[in-house]
Amino acid sequence: EAAGPGPPDYQLLGGPVFSQECVIARAPGAWTKLLREAGVYDVSGRLVRRLAMNGAGGDRALVWDGRDEAGRSAATGVYFIRIAEHSRRVHFKVIKLR
Repeated sequence: EAAGPGPPDYQLLGGPVFSQECVIARAPGAWTKLLREAGVYDVSGRLVRRLAMNGAGGDRALVWDGRDEAGRSAATGVYFIRIAEHSRRVHFKVIKLR
């Protein structure tokens, strides 16, 4: 499976630095056919939060609100959003500010 920074069919809306939420959009209709799993990982590779699709119809996106699985605010720092599709994996490096 190929791995690499976000390919052209994915968009990190608002850029890689955020304080409130991080949003990844993709071409309409592609999510349900390709997405197996998505999550946010810290620099040590530990899962911080699983991500699920938000929205309906063609306006679906993955959204990370900066919180961990327990609902606590994640620490300021570097995180990796990993997206697994059926045929490839992609990732984004993001920086969370307080």
